[in-house]
Amino acid sequence: MGDEFSLNIVFFGGLLAGYLAKAAATDTDGSSVGFRAGVVGGLPGLWQVVDLLKSAITLPNPLWFRIVAVSMLIVAFTTILLGFAGIVGLLGAKVGGWLAKKTGTQRTSTAEN
Repeated sequence: MGDEFSLNIVFFGGLLAGYLAKAAATDTDGSSVGFRAGVVGGLPGLWQVVDLLKSAITLPNPLWFRIVAVSMLIVAFTTILLGFAGIVGLLGAKVGGWLAKKTGTQRTSTAEN
């Protein structure tokens, strides 16, 4: 297993979520569904925080500095990673919604019949 985290699968997860949301004729355009799918898909990337924490803890600095550095690292890395993964999932959902619209797989809701 490598030390890298790819967001390719997050994009395709968002694409699938957007496609299914648009095909199901929900009121949403799939953006919120794609963002949530992206955030969930980005959770495995948090495993890389462990290596960062090991590095931050072993810094030859005073204890208060290490505590501040570790807490800022956790908050910043988590926010950036999950935010970026959510945006990638949102973009995938936009493509998936467009694909569902182009292929004509959109179902009409029962309220419209």
